[in-house]
Order: sequence, then structure tokens, then C-alpha cells
Amino acid sequence: MPGTLHIVFSDSFSGSLRVALREVGRGDDAVVCFLDDLSFGPIDPPDARARREWVRRELAPGLRDREWPLRPLAAFWKVALAPSSRRIVWVSKRATHEVAGFLEFVWRLGEGDCDLVAFDADAVVSPKATGGRAIVLGELPPYHLTATRYWDRAEPLDVAARERYRADWARLRAENAPLRILDETGMISAPITYFDDLLIGCVTEQWRKVMRVVGEAFVSFVDGPYRQVGDVVLAARLRALAQARRVESRGDLRKIRFSEVRLPGSADAPPPVR
Repeated sequence: MPGTLHIVFSDSFSGSLRVALREVGRGDDAVVCFLDDLSFGPIDPPDARARREWVRRELAPGLRDREWPLRPLAAFWKVALAPSSRRIVWVSKRATHEVAGFLEFVWRLGEGDCDLVAFDADAVVSPKATGGRAIVLGELPPYHLTATRYWDRAEPLDVAARERYRADWARLRAENAPLRILDETGMISAPITYFDDLLIGCVTEQWRKVMRVVGEAFVSFVDGPYRQVGDVVLAARLRALAQARRVESRGDLRKIRFSEVRLPGSADAPPPVR
């Protein structure tokens, strides 16, 4: 009999899980990872090619095909939805990209069966070596997985939960917003400008590297209850703010390590007194 198929939505977690499964003698188990991030871009229809063109238009004009390959996405769905002796689906309900991928999977699964390992609130406690709680499953190292054996806690996805998840995704698909975020009510749609004020709050009167501004905005998610959008979206929005003259910029903003931004109208610092 073939081993269990584990379905995950975090590339780093997929690697850790593979290592952990081998170490406990579950080498026949397979792990497949959904590599797209459905927390941004169009999802109705969930066409990978159309999503790639949206990313080029809204976030990364210079995106190359090999940076957003379509073949691995098609391969994922072929394996994840094929008849299997057992599927275990892993998701952190505090990580936006994991929840979005999970909802799309449940939508496509239809009436198929799967077991679920879902983490919410403080359910995922990382080892002391990594500190505190883990919001994204990719923060869990293999030795933590071998010690906890979370796969033994997988429970069948019941009909009521399945229909609730499908209804949530149907609503989000109908809204087809540029962004999806998490709050205490679950996943909701958001405009492309949702994180603009957060970014501006990280800009000062002094020139600061774009990478630092984006990093500080991202850290606010790390310290908060949810892991929201990634640096690609944040960097793209900072470029849009510069184009709208809400921040001043110098350098090529696509190169976040070598470009800078500051608040409009800021005076240059006087030269040092010799």
C-alpha cells in the first residue's frame, strides 16, 4: 500500500517535514507543496498564467517566466487531487498564504476525503531554540516535528467544516480582490493600498534603504498575531507610493538594497562641522 500523501503550503516546511518523516521511518510517505501565494492577485478563475501576468503588471514588471514557473503548479494539482490511500493536509490558520492555498485546495477537492493538521492561535509552540510560538509552519525544524509527531493528530475534515471553508472561498473568489488578509473573523478581501499607511509609517525624514523600510513593515507581522503579506507586495507598494509622490526616492527602487526613500519635503541634513 502506498504511503500517506502530505499536502503543505510552505516550501520551507515541506523540506523539514520530509526530513522528519524519513527520520521516523515513514520513508514511503510523500510530500507535495503548493508554491503559489493566493493571498494576492486574481483567484477567479485561479488561472496560473493570468496570475503571473497580474504580478508582472502590479508588482514585478521585470518578472521572468522562470521566476514564476507554471509547470510545478500543474504538477501539484495533479498529485494532490489524485486518488490516494490517505491525504494529510497541513495549515497554519495564522499564515495568510497558507490559509489561501488551503481554501483553494478544499475548493478543488470537492467531496474527496482528507485529514487535517490545522494550527491556530498558540497551538504551534516552537522549540526554545527558535523562541516562542511559530506562526508559519516553515519555522518548525525537523527535530521538533519528530518529537511532536503532529501527523498522529490528524483528524478527518468533517462535512460541516468543508462546507464552511468552501463558502468562505466562494465569497473571496466572487470579490476577487487584489489582496486577502487575516483578522479575528478569518480571511477577508483587501484593496491593493491596504498596507500603504504601514509602509509610510516606516519612512522617516532621513533617507532610508528600501530594504530597511520593507523589513520593518514585515517585522510588524512577525510580532503580530498573523503573518500577512510578503516582501514582494510591500516593495511594490513602496514603489507605487514613490510614483504617487507620497514618498521621495532615489535610486532604482527595484533594487531594494541600493535605493532609498524618505518623507516628502524633508530637508537634507547639513554637512558635518569640521
